[in-house]
Amino acid sequence: GTEMDLHSMTAMRLSSWCTLSLALSIFTYVFWRHSEYARNISVYGSDMLLSVQLETFQTGGIGNNVFELMSSIGIAKTTGRTLVLPSDLYKQFSIRHHEFINLLDGVYPQWEGTNMNGKYIDKRLSDCCRYDRGIIDDIRKSTASVTNVDLRYLQSYRYFMDLPREEIFSRLELSSHIKVVVDRDISNKNVFSHHDHILCVHSRRGDFLSTGAIQSPSNASYLLNATDFVYKTQNVNSTLVVLIGDDLKWQNEIAITLRSQRKNALVLPRLKGLSTPVADWQISRMYCDTVLLTASASTFGWWIGYLSKGQKVYYNPEPSTHPQYNKEFDSTEFFPTSWIPLYSSELLNNEESHNPESSIIFTTKKITNHKSSEQINNNDLNKNEIGQTLYSPSSVLPLNSSELPEKI
Repeated sequence: GTEMDLHSMTAMRLSSWCTLSLALSIFTYVFWRHSEYARNISVYGSDMLLSVQLETFQTGGIGNNVFELMSSIGIAKTTGRTLVLPSDLYKQFSIRHHEFINLLDGVYPQWEGTNMNGKYIDKRLSDCCRYDRGIIDDIRKSTASVTNVDLRYLQSYRYFMDLPREEIFSRLELSSHIKVVVDRDISNKNVFSHHDHILCVHSRRGDFLSTGAIQSPSNASYLLNATDFVYKTQNVNSTLVVLIGDDLKWQNEIAITLRSQRKNALVLPRLKGLSTPVADWQISRMYCDTVLLTASASTFGWWIGYLSKGQKVYYNPEPSTHPQYNKEFDSTEFFPTSWIPLYSSELLNNEESHNPESSIIFTTKKITNHKSSEQINNNDLNKNEIGQTLYSPSSVLPLNSSELPEKI
């Protein structure tokens, strides 16, 4: 009996020790988590963090960078988390895009010594310009204090639909230095003030013309004819066409053609050493009543439209003729629903040959077969899908080769 009692006592002691050990482990875990939460709250103002790595930051331009960051801010807000960037990425953002004085408001660098271990999710998209709801769903499922996510592209306005437009505009507020440059050296206030309406036409050629590029560059035929169409829809006394883009020589030749058509046109200058391309965004905020995007795959041009003063944007609905790019691109998730696609009845990518007998018909509905203006239903011509009057059959523009530059 004594031996049995000894075994029983040993078992009880062992059980008590295991219970105590388990309780201690639970207490240690809870204390550690509480300390982690407390530390995160004291450092970041929140105990639920979203730490993101943005893959295209190193290779993308400013339009791509702002898309990735603004979408990340939107995702953090939608999932109820505070956005944290790796300290090196935060520093690079601060240096590369120093012109924006409020860009990183409420975004934190990962401070040395803070524990960022937690749930890891790889959501690097293969499609540049589509909305992936799975990103938000996966983050919401995470109960970890810190959720680390690898992201790429995020070129859809739907990621930041929860952000007030005023907040986005504030984040993209330029420094006083850039504003002075725009006011003093770039915007010709005397010219702008003499016109009732400013039509800003964005073009992009440069890298879109390079070997291997899959985005469609701006071409003279679409730009000139689409500009003429939009120009004629403005019910004002005087419209100024402002050409914004990366190829000044080409734009100057376009401006000559526009002036020969009795349109007031100027090319927005580039002042070496004084200005930065984001000054174009400031011009758009200050002056652009209407925007026409002729190389619609350009994210830089997209932000010109989004930030524009008048918030009326037309765009070329053919960002690319490359099958792979079109597979990655969803226009309904890239272009806001209020923007107006401007289809033409012909593909206008061949700038070397123009048929003066043909007619270019612009419509906000896709034309599958070329028709004459008489064959197109007048209701389709007069109204877009929400019933706004856009143009009449009389505005169908004949393509006159004599009005185009011989070689651009």
